[in-house]
Amino acid sequence: MGQPLHDKSPAFCLVIFGSENSFNNIDVLNRWRYVQKELNKSEITIFGFSSDADRRCLKAMRIQSGLLSSISLENKDSPYGPYFQCKYGIHSPVYIQDAVHIGTKMKTTLLKPNVVLLMERFFVSKDFIEKLIEIHLQNLIVTVTKDKHLLCNSDLDNADKMNFRAIDKISSNEVIKLLHGIPESDATIQYLQITRNIIDAFLNKSSSIADRIYKIWYSTFFLRIWRSWLTCKN
Repeated sequence: MGQPLHDKSPAFCLVIFGSENSFNNIDVLNRWRYVQKELNKSEITIFGFSSDADRRCLKAMRIQSGLLSSISLENKDSPYGPYFQCKYGIHSPVYIQDAVHIGTKMKTTLLKPNVVLLMERFFVSKDFIEKLIEIHLQNLIVTVTKDKHLLCNSDLDNADKMNFRAIDKISSNEVIKLLHGIPESDATIQYLQITRNIIDAFLNKSSSIADRIYKIWYSTFFLRIWRSWLTCKN
């Protein structure tokens, strides 16, 4: 699909091709290069490529971005670690994971049974003891009128893994604010705040550039520190 930069222009089908799902990251890179070459013939500029979380697409994005975890830049290691340095040119496309897929994956992790996410002494887990996450959100639905949070029980159903509308509602600023009134929901609040930041950074058209940068880096640093803490704890 192609997405014009004009605010109200709809996305349109750019390429249709068949696949038996046996492609690899090199095939993805060749596809992107071919699309870019053909569009250049019509003087159409591609500002970026995005994809879902398919590992082959992610690897292709890492290679094209020049991340040190995938490719060594002049065989020099960054003093800031492998995640802070990438190849970027003002006239080259950028490569990002599709924001809708990021949101739905955050929802899947939040609502997935038997997943326990620990933050200090708090837990982000639907299956912890009495399904802590579910209780937090269901308590909110029961104790606060719907016009305040706009949630319904079906939003907690993880059967539809691509239900972006559900995570958009669950991570709304209104829900996050109301959750502050529910004891022991600190980790849930933080998880939803990160999710909200990611969604707004990419999809909220009213956000300023500075606000987008702040939100995505806040989430990035928090997730890195959280992962480091979990690694050390284990």
